[in-house]
Amino acid sequence: MEADQILDAAAWVGRQQAFALIASKCSSAQAECLRQIKDTAAHEQLGLTWEEFCTQRAGISRRYAEALIGRLAEFGDTYFKLSQLARVSPDTYRQIAGLVHDDVIEIDGQPIALIPENAPRIRAGIQRLQARLREPKPPTHHSVVELQMRLEAILREVSDRAARPLPMGELAALRGMCIFAINKWRAPKVLEAAKPA
Repeated sequence: MEADQILDAAAWVGRQQAFALIASKCSSAQAECLRQIKDTAAHEQLGLTWEEFCTQRAGISRRYAEALIGRLAEFGDTYFKLSQLARVSPDTYRQIAGLVHDDVIEIDGQPIALIPENAPRIRAGIQRLQARLREPKPPTHHSVVELQMRLEAILREVSDRAARPLPMGELAALRGMCIFAINKWRAPKVLEAAKPA
């Protein structure tokens, strides 16, 4: 049994190293191998801690290995396909994830296949998307009815929370929040705006 575990560990290590050598950037297959090694504790069969395995056998830091595993879990295979064609941070991918599906990214209403030949178009399109995302959004003006509905929802939530037994710290925080709100409402600007014309 122990020999089988060592062979299995060696197989996963070999796969991970092969993917690391083949790809100049990380692939989802490499991330999957790292996940398997960590989840099965295959590194322990080699007499290594997870951190030692990452630096000595995978050639990356533990932190980076865990980031790769996390990206695979959160985004799946498509994130890695896209990131091999264009530099995409996890934050950027979260913002554009709705445009990426079935090995295609939709840019300006046009589906573009995630293949190396389309890399320049994809990079340019992502830069345009990022620029649009950085543009300041116009302020939203709510009607008085909308504001009243939002205020009533908040007051209802606070009342529901206060009706239950609360730990002393949470009760103090809730009281502090109420006092803060009352003082804000008593502020001269609010009182002045509330006077009839």
